[in-house]
Amino acid sequence: MKKLILLSLVTALAFSSSQSFALGKGKNFNVNQSRTTANGTFNRNVQRQTTENGFTKSRSATLPNGQSKSRVKEVSVDQDTQTATKTVNGTRLNGESYSRTSQATRTDDGYTTSSSRTGIQGNTVSKNTNASYDKDSGTVTKNKEFIDAQGQSHTSTTTRTVTTNQSE
Repeated sequence: MKKLILLSLVTALAFSSSQSFALGKGKNFNVNQSRTTANGTFNRNVQRQTTENGFTKSRSATLPNGQSKSRVKEVSVDQDTQTATKTVNGTRLNGESYSRTSQATRTDDGYTTSSSRTGIQGNTVSKNTNASYDKDSGTVTKNKEFIDAQGQSHTSTTTRTVTTNQSE
């Protein structure tokens, strides 16, 4: 169960783009695309570069009117600490910047995740999850905390028990 949880986290963090799957896991690539319409030419570039412990993926696009946007995602996995980290920085068409960071760490009985996001007005929100798995009872417990842009904390606890029918 622990391996499945960690694999799910790493997969979600590292390969959130369907294009990564389509072009092959772990492959470096560069895609340049231009599309010309009656409104002008649209340009798009996507690059993926494998790093020592993960990858970096950059995307940019330019509209016919000259507006552009960009995004850089960096994903790394530290095998020693069983931690996967994803950082995304970008600029929207209107020139405003954004960023977010996510981290997932395997623990002895489950995992922890944390993420923070800074929006276009500089407001930051964060989310933390501690999940544990009790093998004897088949129970997964998740404690979540969300801190909104005003600094208010919102918490929840979810408990799920999975049992299997051993008679089949």
